[in-house]
Amino acid sequence: MVILVPTTRKNWQAALRLHVDAQQVDYVPSVAVSLAKVSIRPDGDAYVYAPFCVYTFDQTLVGFVMVTADETTSWSYWLNGFLIDGSRAKVTDWRP
Repeated sequence: MVILVPTTRKNWQAALRLHVDAQQVDYVPSVAVSLAKVSIRPDGDAYVYAPFCVYTFDQTLVGFVMVTADETTSWSYWLNGFLIDGSRAKVTDWRP
């Protein structure tokens, strides 16, 4: 089980130290890029970005995820930039 905690002034620097395994770098944005989107809002002003740190129940930071939502609808939202730190994730080659 994990706990999602909003990314704040207290935990953002620890979140920046999270990195995916080298094999996954091309598939997920870094935490820095995701946090920049909160301010820059590259998808437009209608989109809200809510970044979260992923913790285990023993309060170990293991990942990051951002929820993005289009405030003009009740149905347009998605997970963006989900990652588990490479030191914690077991990477397997899923390709045939």
